[in-house]
Amino acid sequence: MVLIMTIIAIIWFGVLGLLMGSFANVLVYRLPRGLAWWGGRSMCTICHHVLGPWELIPVFSWLWQRQRCRHCSQLISGRYIVGEITLALLYAWAAATFGWSWLLVLALFIGLVFFVLFWVDLEHGILPDSITLPAIIITAVAQLYLGLSWQSLVLGMAVGSGLFLLQYAVSGGTWVGGGDIRLGALLGALLGWPLVLAALMLAYCSGALVGVWLLITKRAQIHSAVPFGPFLVAAGWIVWLIYPLI
Repeated sequence: MVLIMTIIAIIWFGVLGLLMGSFANVLVYRLPRGLAWWGGRSMCTICHHVLGPWELIPVFSWLWQRQRCRHCSQLISGRYIVGEITLALLYAWAAATFGWSWLLVLALFIGLVFFVLFWVDLEHGILPDSITLPAIIITAVAQLYLGLSWQSLVLGMAVGSGLFLLQYAVSGGTWVGGGDIRLGALLGALLGWPLVLAALMLAYCSGALVGVWLLITKRAQIHSAVPFGPFLVAAGWIVWLIYPLI
């Protein structure tokens, strides 16, 4: 029975992830541009034609329209379908890890937050306070309710944000930005101490490997700025979901 319920949860929340992936794509597009995300119809980003229901079905619409807008025939970025599938997989992974629990509810929220932060920082080089600050508060309260000790929470947030605050102070803001400081606090609230340290180490190691690869392939220069937020959210998610399986 437990196995059946887990399989149902994986399928159910995988489908939910597809739907939320479509909503997350809206956030990724609108937030950096200062557009309101809570109102207004979805439209083509090229010709601005308002999209109908059949053009908003996750994955299916993109394939059915052959990757093009039905009104202006311009190609639709593959990032949208990648985003929908990615969040579906993240939600299914969370369901497989936590099952039907309040931890799963938190995972659904964090998955959405991390997804938006990942893509916004990757594409625009910013980590919006409108996402990170509410997420810190919600995550901290949720984790305390779910049993994380306040000592672990406070120390995790202090280490997560303090490391980037130190780099910010030493470099005058050239190494990291204020968004990294707040994202570090969010990781600390989610993971607590000492898991936040594991996430930071994983983020730095993976970031260094990608940086070396970019230099070797000449896709970046030695002084090129590479957004660190994607590495942080990916490492935070991996550590949080793998730890219960260890």
